[in-house]
Amino acid sequence: MFDPPDIDSQIPVHAEFKVGEMSLKHDAESDVFTIVAKMKILMMGLEWTSPFSFKRSQAEEISERSINVVAAGRKPCPLCTAPLDPRTGHFCVKVNG
Repeated sequence: MFDPPDIDSQIPVHAEFKVGEMSLKHDAESDVFTIVAKMKILMMGLEWTSPFSFKRSQAEEISERSINVVAAGRKPCPLCTAPLDPRTGHFCVKVNG
């Protein structure tokens, strides 16, 4: 039903769009998962929806890769725990003054 895609990506990854809402569905009969991503463009009054369907084995691989991506993410600020930008740091709300 599905061909396994080549999901290795080049670093850095540049986002082409940002998703506002995501949902996950599972069809028990076919054991297929579907992620539905929605993006609204408020100024233009548009809504874009894109479903991505995949088998359980692919879901397990996505899960493992996601854990690795999150673990390799940006270090948190020691004061407020917000992610630090490795180039610029960030403006910490806990630093008053």
